[in-house]
Amino acid sequence: MFEIGSVAQIDVYRQEVILGTDEINFIRQQNFVKIARANLNVVMGQDPETPIEIMDMSPDSRKLEINLEEAYEIAEKNNPGLKRFEYDMDAAEYGRKAAKGRY
Repeated sequence: MFEIGSVAQIDVYRQEVILGTDEINFIRQQNFVKIARANLNVVMGQDPETPIEIMDMSPDSRKLEINLEEAYEIAEKNNPGLKRFEYDMDAAEYGRKAAKGRY
C-alpha cells in the first residue's frame, strides 16, 4: 500500500512494530507451554524433559479402570514432594542415631 501511495511510511513502521510484538508474544506463549509441560511432568513424578502429548478428550470417552483408592495410592507413590519428606524423615532418623551414638 505504501508503494502505491495509499498509506504513509509511518503506517508501515507501525505495522512492522505490531508484527514484531506479536512474534515476541508467540515465542513467550511457546515458552509458557514448555514450562507447563515440565511442571506437569514434575507433579507426575517424571523427569521434566520427558516428552508428553496432551490430547483433548471428552469426559465420557474413556472410563477409568481403577478405583479412587488405587488412584490415591499411585499418586502418593509418584509424588516427588512426598518422597522428599520421606527422605527428610530418614535423614533426621539417621541424625538422631548418630547423635545418640556420640552421646
